[in-house]
Amino acid sequence: MLAQEKPADLAGKPQWQRLLKCDDDKKAKAIAEQIEGLEVDDDYEKAIKTAKELVLLRSVLQRKDYYKTIAKLYWLKELELVEKLDIQARQSWRRTNGKKEQAEQLRRQARYSLALVIQLEILRLRRSVPGDKHMHTVTTTSHPTSIQWVGTQRLGR
Repeated sequence: MLAQEKPADLAGKPQWQRLLKCDDDKKAKAIAEQIEGLEVDDDYEKAIKTAKELVLLRSVLQRKDYYKTIAKLYWLKELELVEKLDIQARQSWRRTNGKKEQAEQLRRQARYSLALVIQLEILRLRRSVPGDKHMHTVTTTSHPTSIQWVGTQRLGR
């Protein structure tokens, strides 16, 4: 955001004109990495506090209706839900959640059946913790369907 712009000036601007600039973008990325590290360390109290800072930063600089602000708000809500789980459930959450990249890599390699198994495992976990109406559950739900469809197309079914 330019120094002379005020958050109120962003009201009528489209999303693509509300990108974070230089230092603000670096700050947001650093905060997100810090949150991820705190999650790995099982320090959800600090992760939630830091996520609130990130949501506030994006809300002020890009407004509350900006898609990345909304995504970070959902992440914050997810952290709050995971914090309430017992230690074993949180470990299972992190282990399963960490498989997203593995599933995506398998999908890129056209290994759809293996990717589908992992995506369904992630979906089961997301349905139990954030719930069916959470943004991350909804986006997870779309992946198994598309993986399954592409797999059946490749197999000629």
